[in-house]
Amino acid sequence: MDGLIFQLRQDGRPFFSIFLWEGVFKIEVFSSTTSSQIFVSTGEKTQLTVEFEHGLASLWVAEHLALQASVGMVTVKKGAMLYVGGPPRGGGVGPWGGYFKGCLQDVRLDDVRLVMNKTAAEDPATEKIYLPIQVEHVEEGCHSDNTCQAKPCQNGGLCSISWNDFTCECPLNFTGKTCETRVWCFSDPCVMGGRCVNLPDGYECLTNGTFEDNGLQFRANSSLVEPVTNVSIELRTREENGILLRASNGGELFCVGLLNSSILVMIRSGNSLELLPFASDQPVADGAWHRVEISMVEPRQGASLWEVSVDGREGAGSQGTAGNLNFLNESSVWLAENFTGCLGEVRVGGVYLPFIPDGGTPPPQQVQFFQDGGKDIQLGCVGSAVCSSQPCLHDGVCEDLFNLFNCSCVSGWEGPHCEQDADDCAAGPCVHGDCTDRLADFSCDCPPGYGGKRCEEDLDECQGHSCQNGGTCVDGVDHYTCLCPQNFTGHLCQWIFPPLQCGQDLQCSNGGACSEGIWGANCTCVPGYSGDRCEAEVDECESNPCQNGGSCLDQLNRFQCVCVAGFVGPQCQNIKQPHKERVPLLVVAIPLACCCVMLAVIGLVFMVMTARKKRQSEGTYSPSQQEVAGARLEMDSVLKVPPEERLI
Repeated sequence: MDGLIFQLRQDGRPFFSIFLWEGVFKIEVFSSTTSSQIFVSTGEKTQLTVEFEHGLASLWVAEHLALQASVGMVTVKKGAMLYVGGPPRGGGVGPWGGYFKGCLQDVRLDDVRLVMNKTAAEDPATEKIYLPIQVEHVEEGCHSDNTCQAKPCQNGGLCSISWNDFTCECPLNFTGKTCETRVWCFSDPCVMGGRCVNLPDGYECLTNGTFEDNGLQFRANSSLVEPVTNVSIELRTREENGILLRASNGGELFCVGLLNSSILVMIRSGNSLELLPFASDQPVADGAWHRVEISMVEPRQGASLWEVSVDGREGAGSQGTAGNLNFLNESSVWLAENFTGCLGEVRVGGVYLPFIPDGGTPPPQQVQFFQDGGKDIQLGCVGSAVCSSQPCLHDGVCEDLFNLFNCSCVSGWEGPHCEQDADDCAAGPCVHGDCTDRLADFSCDCPPGYGGKRCEEDLDECQGHSCQNGGTCVDGVDHYTCLCPQNFTGHLCQWIFPPLQCGQDLQCSNGGACSEGIWGANCTCVPGYSGDRCEAEVDECESNPCQNGGSCLDQLNRFQCVCVAGFVGPQCQNIKQPHKERVPLLVVAIPLACCCVMLAVIGLVFMVMTARKKRQSEGTYSPSQQEVAGARLEMDSVLKVPPEERLI
């Protein structure tokens, strides 16, 4: 690992050295030393190159630049001595790690090879070389020591030589450089799901435990290595108050608890007479795992300040001093007497307090805690089934946060149980206008001139504007303004400026009437004409009033449609019905007139005959009328009426 590799001396004083120190190369120029950071003492071949240029030294290890530093000029003068591996015995090599032990190959100084053995030198006539003056303890070739000769491997391990070192192939239940350490966990000694961790002289079975006011009692049976100066606890809880660990012996006391979600420590030990309380300022009752460490600030002193840290962050320390916790060797240690939550690794003086009973066969190590009482606990960290009652309403998703739940509500609902209809208007989403809350939504009642989901858009009233005569539209809120060109005015630029006057500036055509107004003269046209001066005849055919292919003929103030075959009507809107064959009028009228004449003749004859009959029955005496009337009155229901009598 250490040793002098290369050194130049002038008049017995070294001025340039390359050496190994703790497995890395170092360069020393006069009294200045610089070091590389590459570890090379691995037993493998490594190429080393040192270059100097303008006082800058560069050290390359296997083509990697390992060091570059300014060391000044290095000049090799006549009479300088070069030592490889170290100077002769008594030359002093202590400052450079002693003599080098290892193999060197192809050592060169300014590209001139240094020959390690005179017998191995080639012909100087063919190659420039430096020959050694003195050679001590140098062998040709690269040979390793027989490092397995001493049988270093224990417990049946097989030894293999690696250059000037050895490796041991150990059985599965042993490990270490010489197979000296037993792998206790190879036999899987832990039960009930415990995780086995090897110790130099035994093992530990680690597991978490769930507590609910069911504490465990432990004793160390005087096995702890004194002094006992630290305690560590891993915990997970939502309880803000409780007792995590407590132990007492006579007047000495050590207690770790929770107060308002923070760690509280109380200690009275050694020669201290008063109870010494101190606490952390970091809350731990948040359902997450935390690691608490309580330790003496000066553990080698008989009495010292104490400090507490949570998750590596130091909290408040004690205001006074107290002694160590050696009394825990002889006292009971109570764990989680009044605590609901989970505990992980709990250690006193670095020794684990096991949650799994040993079953009568404790681990082999001498230093350990034993369960000495208490109630059974649930192994593993298990929280309450807070989501089993489905506390989240309206399709909310329940998230178990260890003895606490959180509801992730769907859009439109809020509250601890998603029980409240979320007020989507609370954030004021409407830029302009009034907001109306809806289920998982909102609507904005926009005032005139605004639009969009949030009334955020200023509507462009200039779309479809009515500015005339080349006027420019300027958008406003719910209105627009027309910027008129020269010679026009009015809110729509519809008036000529200055105003026109009848007769002088404006003459109306086609019978139009000129009238003076506030913005000047204008023409009122008769039907059928339009334009500023009524100069244009209105094209009534412009709207294409004729239907079904009819042709429109424009006429003054009206139109006429010329329909195609099959259509009729003012606008050719009706389908023309085909004509049916009719009976000639005379054929019907003549017979009908004849019938009427005949009926009239018959009626006349009947009237004449009736009149004659009436005259025949008239006179001063008419026995027929009296008799017939009397007979009908008395015998109408019995006798037939006799024939009517005539007087001759």
